[in-house]
Amino acid sequence: MVENRTYELLKSHFENGKTLIMIDSSKEGVVLPTNLMDTKRVKLSFKNGLKDFDLNESKAEIKVCLSFKGEPFSCTIPFDSIYYVAMADEVLDGDFIRENAPIEILNDLQEFEDMTKLFDDEDALIETLARLLMDQLSVQ
Repeated sequence: MVENRTYELLKSHFENGKTLIMIDSSKEGVVLPTNLMDTKRVKLSFKNGLKDFDLNESKAEIKVCLSFKGEPFSCTIPFDSIYYVAMADEVLDGDFIRENAPIEILNDLQEFEDMTKLFDDEDALIETLARLLMDQLSVQ
């Protein structure tokens, strides 16, 4: 079950420190500030591990008060809206949850996978992948 996998990934990452997640805020049940709603690529950073929020496995969601531009906001993040989880200091070494990813992200990935077939040089491939992922993470 995807929700159980998402819960285990979140719990593991949150127990180890500052965590970054990517979510699709157009999914039902997501509650974020208005300017972040209906966006396929929302990056959220959790600095305090498991201390400041409710990671509810039975409800398959996170409830947390986050700060946006210095203003607190009560957020709800359903597990099925989360498609990438990583340690904040190891962004490129995260876990991608394909089943939760928006079709736009999957299409971008397919395009990238097709493009990788053109590379003979492994270093060039890794450099291109890192650049594309960083571009994706910087989009909000």
